[in-house]
Amino acid sequence: MEKIVLVYAADRMVEEDLAALEDSIHRAEERLACGESASKENVEFHLILSRATGNEVFYILMESVMKIVSEFLVKLQPTQSQSKKVLEDHRLILKQLRKGSGRHCVELMGKHLMRIERRLSSLEEADDRKGRSQRIGSEG
Repeated sequence: MEKIVLVYAADRMVEEDLAALEDSIHRAEERLACGESASKENVEFHLILSRATGNEVFYILMESVMKIVSEFLVKLQPTQSQSKKVLEDHRLILKQLRKGSGRHCVELMGKHLMRIERRLSSLEEADDRKGRSQRIGSEG
């Protein structure tokens, strides 16, 4: 769904949308520089893209998906290096949006989503191992 949203957004994006994406990235950079989580800003980036489509259904769907993603992020707590990589991807996507290269944006988004999926899976596996370890320790 995210790639479709990006195709529509790239065609309809105005300077106000680009500025909102840039602001989201800037706030994420500030939070990371302070050693804080930038998950909220990273999720917001995707919501801004869906809003830029001008399609309320896309926004509602993306909002629902991002709410679930946010819950995972709170539970799994990505590392600073993982958050920085997400931020780097967002910068690259924004750069291509500014160039008007929708096709390249979709390629970048595909890679970005695959990396996020791998990161979330690895965090979830680590969380599962930690839970099993704690259960085993409490049984002993």
